[in-house]
Amino acid sequence: MILRMEARFWASSVRVQIMAKKKVPGLLHHKGKNLGYSISPATRKATYHGQWGLVATKQAYLRWCADLLTEDVSPSIVPENEPVVADLVNAMIKHSISYYRDPTTGKPTSQLGVIKSALRELDLYLEMKIKDFKPSVLIAVRAAIMHRDIMPQSEGAPKKKLCISSVNNAIVKIRQMFKLGVGWELVPVEIYQALACVQHLNWRTAPTLRNPDKIAPVPVEYFRLIMPHLKPMYRAVLTVHLATGMRVKELCSMRWSEITEVEPGLWCYAPAEHKNSHRGDPRLIYMKTDLIDLMRSVRKPLWDKDAVWCQKGVGKSAGYSGMISGDGYARAIEGAQKRYNEGRLAINQGARTDKKKLDTTSAKRAPMEHWTPLQIRHTVATQVRRTHGLEGAQAVLGHSTLDATQIYAEKRDDLARCVARG
Repeated sequence: MILRMEARFWASSVRVQIMAKKKVPGLLHHKGKNLGYSISPATRKATYHGQWGLVATKQAYLRWCADLLTEDVSPSIVPENEPVVADLVNAMIKHSISYYRDPTTGKPTSQLGVIKSALRELDLYLEMKIKDFKPSVLIAVRAAIMHRDIMPQSEGAPKKKLCISSVNNAIVKIRQMFKLGVGWELVPVEIYQALACVQHLNWRTAPTLRNPDKIAPVPVEYFRLIMPHLKPMYRAVLTVHLATGMRVKELCSMRWSEITEVEPGLWCYAPAEHKNSHRGDPRLIYMKTDLIDLMRSVRKPLWDKDAVWCQKGVGKSAGYSGMISGDGYARAIEGAQKRYNEGRLAINQGARTDKKKLDTTSAKRAPMEHWTPLQIRHTVATQVRRTHGLEGAQAVLGHSTLDATQIYAEKRDDLARCVARG
């Protein structure tokens, strides 16, 4: 495995000479957390690779080193010998580092991580000549991606396989690399044309892979039921989320310096970094004064002056004090649902002896189905579409196209009924 990781980007002699000048950061042991980590020489920030002593942690460290050393390799370097897949991968990552970058902040976007993840299964084919990379090889790479395990975000959660759309997206990125390689004079055009003929997976060709379930909006009554089970700060966070429908990351990273009053009674939140900031599109989220007053009312003196929402860590995160995270917001919502369902069960058990009381109580305290903050955006989109149409939902959600808005906002069934009635 170590040889494969070294060969991933160190196949040509030019790359070896460049990387020899850089000092590779070591794999360090964080004894308090029992995790393996490394410190980036450029940013001096720690990157955790996993639990100490595991093979997967060592593999993640080697991949991190390879990605770090690749930043100084130029895609314009043409190998002396016949190009191999390693040369193409190296050129693609270098291109992605400079191309997928926010124009205002200069930071790489999340697309860079998507590219690196899609190219992970090419480790076994790095020394293969590009002219020998036939459709059968791409199908073998796709089979390896299908067997990839998704690392759970929380401890104890079971691992699962990628869905059909994720596998197809990875193959699209690999095809994109070969298409760019034609322009870099690394890939013969007939090789790219042959790879373009490999069809995408679907439920017929890959019946064992799961299809992602459509994210449905949350029933509106659920929000009222869990409000008493939330802390005042998260109650305010949920209220602002329901009023604006912004993304979870935009909500948790709100800063007062990015909120201005545009007219009496109306404020505008313009985050500097958002999903479409790399396109140069501004993100404007409008709020009424009552929401601003609500955000100010839950602030505590020890909070960061510029941050709108702050928290103190508990358990494993004890000692942390700063802005809230999307995971913390999701855990708060999940805990409120759990407390509501436990209270519903206790009420129903206590009312079993009184049939009349049971009939009136159990109807009001029905079990709540699990939902996440990601579904709130779909709920707001559906409501705005009913009142202000599809373009109104697009403006509120900040989408660049109406096609993206249609994914979030459900279609109006009442319009179809009106047409049928004549």
